[in-house]
Amino acid sequence: MRVTGFAIWVYFFLIVSALSYGQKQVNTGNQQWFQYYNTLQIANHWAIQTDMGIRYREQMSDLSQMVFRSGLEYQWNSNIRTTAGFAFLTFHQDGVRSRVEYRPYQELDITDTYGSIKTQHRFRL
Repeated sequence: MRVTGFAIWVYFFLIVSALSYGQKQVNTGNQQWFQYYNTLQIANHWAIQTDMGIRYREQMSDLSQMVFRSGLEYQWNSNIRTTAGFAFLTFHQDGVRSRVEYRPYQELDITDTYGSIKTQHRFRL
C-alpha cells in the first residue's frame, strides 16, 4: 500500500510538471559597441575629458545610438576627481535619427587600493 501511494504521488507530480512547464519565446539579436575615451591635461589639476560611443545592431548594419560627451575635470588629489560637462546623444531607428538629447552631467571618480587590488567608482548625474 505504501508503494502504491508513493507511486500515485510521483505520477501526479510528473503529470503536473509536464503540463505546467514554462513556454518561452527567445528573440535573438546582437549589438556592437565602440567607445573612445580621452583625457587632455591642461594644467596641474585641470583636464578635459572626452568620450565618444557608437552602437550598432545586427552585425553593424543598423546604427542604433551615438554619444558624444565632454567635460572639464578637476583632480582634488590622487584619489578624487570631479567633472562637469555636456553630452550629445542621438538615437536611430531603422537607419533614421529618431531622437536627439542634450544632457548636462556631473561626475565624481573615486579610486582606491586594497592591497594589490585597485578599484575605481564613478558616480554620474
